[in-house]
Amino acid sequence: MEKKKSEGISLTLKMDAEAVAMFKSGEARHLQMTIDDDNKNDLLENIQGHLILATDEMPMKYHGCYFWNNGVFPYVIKKDLKYFVVTDGKDQCRLKIISYVTSVGQRFIFGEPGKPSVSDMRGDSCYWRVTFQVEAVDDNGEPLKHKTYLLRWNPTISSFELGDYRNAIEQYPDGFTMNWSVYEWEEAHRGDRFYMLRTGDDMAGIVFRGIFTSEPYPGDDWAGKGRQRYYMGMECYECVPADQLPPISVEILEDAIPDINWRRGHSGQLLSDEDAEKLEKLWKDKV
Repeated sequence: MEKKKSEGISLTLKMDAEAVAMFKSGEARHLQMTIDDDNKNDLLENIQGHLILATDEMPMKYHGCYFWNNGVFPYVIKKDLKYFVVTDGKDQCRLKIISYVTSVGQRFIFGEPGKPSVSDMRGDSCYWRVTFQVEAVDDNGEPLKHKTYLLRWNPTISSFELGDYRNAIEQYPDGFTMNWSVYEWEEAHRGDRFYMLRTGDDMAGIVFRGIFTSEPYPGDDWAGKGRQRYYMGMECYECVPADQLPPISVEILEDAIPDINWRRGHSGQLLSDEDAEKLEKLWKDKV
């Protein structure tokens, strides 16, 4: 654990490389921990080894950090705990704590020292879980910057047909995963953002957005013309129904961001920071 007066406490956690990459890219936004005797002093407020309770009554039995308290979290999470640093020993990512919620884990009867605890729904103790909502940040505490790309989808000619889209959002209403050909792939990286523009019919407009979940990789030409293609895995969310006119239509886009040709172009256009900010604001206002 590291503490700097200006920014509070930063707690370092060891994870595998894939988990670190997911937090860095923004794919993972929550970190769940079970509070126990090994980490209670890192997570909970204490004075000279005594945990601070957020309850008016002291328990008749008080066992480490396992006080049941009728299912209401009785402790105080450290106010100075502001960041986590997750690392695999080579790569690392700094995470700013946005908020947290607590929940009851397993309830049990606390055993005597040296004896195992016995699971019991009526027990006087329980394991508490805390789930932190986190955001990847740089050393100054600012959110990591990611590039934004505009992808284009014409369902009348694409290998990803309109029926495929209907099925995807019906089966996975909270979002789905797939891959996509990215034209300007050279600077694209896992964690970059994208917006999907539907073209080629009378439902043209932004239909969903998401993040890239892989680095670019070469693959066969989806159109069967023998061209060199680079694809990226992606997570798609906040999807507009397939048979509904998008809230952000082409006409709205042309009026708000006129520097972009919204009616034609390749799929995988890197947007300037200014245009990306305009598109994000438009999305928040309309969707």
